[in-house]
Amino acid sequence: MPSFYTILTDVGQAKLANAIALGQTIDITDLAVGDGNGALPVPDTSRTALVNEVRRAPINLSEVDAQNPSWVVVEQVLPPDVGGWTIREIGVFDTEGDLIGYGNYPETYKPVLAEGSSRTQTIRFVMEVSDTEAVTLKVDPSVVLATRGYADNLMTTHEASRNHPSGTTVAKGMLRLATADRVKQYNAADALTAAALRDSGLLGAALTVVTSAESPKALTVAEAGLVLVDATNGAVTLNLPAASGNSALHFIIIRTDASANVVTVAADGTDTISSVASITLNGTERVSLFSDGTSTWRRAFDVSLSGDNVFNGDNEFGTMPTVGNNPVVESGSNTDGQWTRYADGTQICAVEVKSADGIVYAYGSIYSSDSVAFTWPAAFTGGLGRVAQGARTGRSNSWCGLGGNGIGDTVGTLAGYSGSSSGATPNLDAIGYGRWF
Repeated sequence: MPSFYTILTDVGQAKLANAIALGQTIDITDLAVGDGNGALPVPDTSRTALVNEVRRAPINLSEVDAQNPSWVVVEQVLPPDVGGWTIREIGVFDTEGDLIGYGNYPETYKPVLAEGSSRTQTIRFVMEVSDTEAVTLKVDPSVVLATRGYADNLMTTHEASRNHPSGTTVAKGMLRLATADRVKQYNAADALTAAALRDSGLLGAALTVVTSAESPKALTVAEAGLVLVDATNGAVTLNLPAASGNSALHFIIIRTDASANVVTVAADGTDTISSVASITLNGTERVSLFSDGTSTWRRAFDVSLSGDNVFNGDNEFGTMPTVGNNPVVESGSNTDGQWTRYADGTQICAVEVKSADGIVYAYGSIYSSDSVAFTWPAAFTGGLGRVAQGARTGRSNSWCGLGGNGIGDTVGTLAGYSGSSSGATPNLDAIGYGRWF
């Protein structure tokens, strides 16, 4: 008989036999260690508890031995902060707290750090059963420690596996790179890389990626199109080709980082970018540049900041948000009408209302409809500039004008007018010009 061994207790044998007979399982959850009250105990099947239990905790690892299919192997890791006793006995318990297996253990002192020495120790319990399928070993990963060997085995298995989660539009993960042909098929479920997008031809132009490692970068005519700039690791300077002889050459330059490093876009020689030699892009700014074919690169969507003019050549608003191909900050509609807000503060609103009566009220030789109240779809700020009105009655000598209460920044009234009486109810239109800031 060996000096150190484990056995099933009488309770364990009875529960195992019952589980096999009924097709059920024994759920083993905890492993306990004891010091045997200072003496090495002899395993006894009648035992229901350790001689002197010093620690009980959830098991860390449970498996059937690969070489011996009737062996159930249970492991527990003792962390450095427990100890101060000698291990002489071990036992495993089920969910009902019954001692299922018991064994003695080679005397091993487990120190704690306060004693000047400490270590992490793994206790291994091997139990032979007639049917391992009748034994379920419950491991709670939230409260146990993994052995180095167990972790290394998991990493090896994971690295060899192809079962990795794929990245999605909302979650990180492993990616499958799309080929150019795949991208051309326009499968919205596929992720795109810069290279695949460039090679696919979907842009209809070149795609150039520039980092600080390539700075200063001289852009060529062949690279006209989309330029993605990453200044994460340092400032980047882009030098445009000569505007002369390259009419309508177009670059869309977009920063892909939000670092404090500056991206400078410089014109060639004496060329200018909307009257300046160079411009800078900060944060995640972008710019769209067109060559005039002589000596100037013009920024798309340039607008004037002075007077009442909305569009005027060379003034700068290249980085403002746009709607369509206009320098529009916001446009929309509601039940009151439609509005458009431009980058320089100009606001245009349009309303349409319908008179309840015809043009039947006489004022001398002029006839009028009732006054119809309306609300501008977006309020004006600082006074309304101009208002244009129109009436649709099917009559050639009718028009729309101010109603009895006039027109203000938020509300107004309109009325239909004519040189003769008419019972037809007119549609009344007004377009207001003013400012939104």
